[in-house]
Amino acid sequence: MYENIRTQITAGLISVFDSSTTQEVLKIIDRVMVDYDITRKETALIVRDNTLVENIKLYVLCMKAKGVSEGATKNNWYTLRKFAASIGKPIGEITTNDIRGYLLRYQMVNGTKNSSLDKIRSAISRFFEWCVEEEIVTRNPCKKIPKIIAEEPNRHALTEEQLEYCRMSCRNKRDTALLEVFYSTGARISEIARLNQDDIDWYDGSITVLGKGKKYYTVYLNAKSRVALKSYLNSRGDNNPALFVTARGAKRLSKDSIRRFIEAIGKRADIKDVVCPHVLRHTMATTAFRNGASLEVVQHMLNHASPATTQIYAEMDRSKVASEHKRTVI
Repeated sequence: MYENIRTQITAGLISVFDSSTTQEVLKIIDRVMVDYDITRKETALIVRDNTLVENIKLYVLCMKAKGVSEGATKNNWYTLRKFAASIGKPIGEITTNDIRGYLLRYQMVNGTKNSSLDKIRSAISRFFEWCVEEEIVTRNPCKKIPKIIAEEPNRHALTEEQLEYCRMSCRNKRDTALLEVFYSTGARISEIARLNQDDIDWYDGSITVLGKGKKYYTVYLNAKSRVALKSYLNSRGDNNPALFVTARGAKRLSKDSIRRFIEAIGKRADIKDVVCPHVLRHTMATTAFRNGASLEVVQHMLNHASPATTQIYAEMDRSKVASEHKRTVI
């Protein structure tokens, strides 16, 4: 080992000093190192102990290394850390009943919906699957716990009248631009929040957004959203490249801020159900189906991997069912 290091040191010294000086320096190093043993530094990730928390930390690091989004890694860290704090057992001693008991207690204490509880179950199961792959444990104790069945949410798209009330309830150009962009594109809140002004192709009104799974897809601005967005951008006096910014233009609008602004519009419009960016996504999809768009087209609009997911939005349009029933069932 030392001979390899000595060779590297020699190459470095020769590039700086003459031969005689290099030899003198090497003699000094040889005299000093005669009393030492050298081993190569281990740079691989090492779990220093086999506690549950330490393995969760390593799991989250591996998620980041795979390119998993920051939001997903934070959610997993939060979920698994709470699990570890409650279980209080070495990782190899955790049983299926331990996890079942944790999920039951969590729901009783927090009033968690089944859909949210299943996300926790899934996060725990994925962690233990990773532990099995890494040979930290021999089996996944969560594998025997089946998917927690949740009631299908009763999704409500906005009616044409409600959408117009929302438009009337916008207090400024930014409110209007947010509402119209979300409705026209059907994009998710995270996709809109990270957009910059340069992402917009004004020629055809298209925007390439980074969607789920870090895959890019294209959304489109209709006439109303183009006008509203141009008016908002022209009213700004800042140099921030972000598409939507705070009142003074100092910061990009966060997802939480965007959600609050959209919900506030719905409240001012006196709409009973909460109006959020995802409701506008539902509304776009429902409107597209109502006006004759095919399942395949709407699937691409929403960037759904499976047409089965898009089918949910097709089934939401009860007004079409009612009108067809009136027309055909005589």
